[in-house]
Amino acid sequence: QPLSRVITQNSYFLDLCLTPRPRARARFVDRWAPGRFENIGDIFLLPPGFRMHGCCDQGTQASINCQLAEDFLDRWIGECQRWDEARLTAGLNIRSVSLRSVLARLAQELQSPGFAADVLIESLSMQLAVELARYF
Repeated sequence: QPLSRVITQNSYFLDLCLTPRPRARARFVDRWAPGRFENIGDIFLLPPGFRMHGCCDQGTQASINCQLAEDFLDRWIGECQRWDEARLTAGLNIRSVSLRSVLARLAQELQSPGFAADVLIESLSMQLAVELARYF
């Protein structure tokens, strides 16, 4: 069914849609006018503490969602802790081949864990943080 809801996270919320995402839009409730919505891409990031109103059309999707602790990611992002309009908009449609690759590898490991899966997942999480810092 079509969906419309407001979400807030206490940590960074990173989403990679593994299947075609139904048409989705979002706005930052406390920052943008009520009628302003931007398209959500295959990968998006919601910073902690921001209220995001998301809407999507009817359809099904499969996603991998990662929650990254604020202090874990902030040590890499540094000055990007200031989430201005440009960074918030860029976070709704992250177009990074490197990030997509890391997230896809993480999804694969979570679906079929192999030897030392916990160590690999921790390493991939660190790589996600570095790639996000490079992107922003």
